[in-house]
Amino acid sequence: MTWYEIFLFLKLVLAVYLILFIHKWGHYCFARFTGLKITNFNVGRGPIIYHTVKNHCKWSFQLFPVSGKVSVHPIQFQRSHISIKVGYILSGSLANLMLYVLCYGYFSFQQTGAFLGGIVQAIRGIYHLLLLIPSIKISTIYSPERDLIGQLELYTSLAQLMNSTVLGLALLSLLYAMINLLPIPGLDGGRLVLLFLEEIGTQLGLKESFLQKSMKACLITGTFFLFSPFIINNIWSISLELGLPFIEIILWIMLLISIFMNIHIFLEKQEVLRKR
Repeated sequence: MTWYEIFLFLKLVLAVYLILFIHKWGHYCFARFTGLKITNFNVGRGPIIYHTVKNHCKWSFQLFPVSGKVSVHPIQFQRSHISIKVGYILSGSLANLMLYVLCYGYFSFQQTGAFLGGIVQAIRGIYHLLLLIPSIKISTIYSPERDLIGQLELYTSLAQLMNSTVLGLALLSLLYAMINLLPIPGLDGGRLVLLFLEEIGTQLGLKESFLQKSMKACLITGTFFLFSPFIINNIWSISLELGLPFIEIILWIMLLISIFMNIHIFLEKQEVLRKR
């Protein structure tokens, strides 16, 4: 990797951090506009860069631009009208789409001097991307070629977008918004689906305890589905390299996990006996 590629990768990391901040800022602004009480604003994971408490809200910024969270008062949110809930969930992705449109418009202005023309092209780009989503094949998501090395090559390709900072920021912001709107629990699109299912369940008179258990089950399933391409593709790649069936590799991994879990339980029991 050359110094220029390292420079592009750092630009990519900073761009993703900015996109993540804009996403959370969209949730924050909507909550403030609608009177929802915000208790936590967090961007990133890992070591804390900066944190403070202001207006009864805990602000924290962490090193790695992986995720983040904007928390509102749970009881107040639960009692809010469904339109407020829907708006709050969608506001983050809408903020990213606004960033995409503005950045693309500015890029167009740099190239041709047509800012409004660039904005029109950006909106058309969103429409065409939505049309492409149904045509995505399973083989493009699950493939042994998309293992860890393939993922690193993908990140290298994304870093090349930062040759043009404004265009790269625009396209990454669009990509982040579209991914977040997928109907997978754990993402904003999944939260929206769960919200409607919860509302339907409430209207049908289902017990709250049953609804909460169902929501947790959906979140766990959605989280597994979200990370399943990375897990399955890497196991698939290893099975091909070792010349072993995919199922056999899965069984070996499950056996190792079971051994480690039993060792952990045994050590915990021993610790309890020592304390007695």
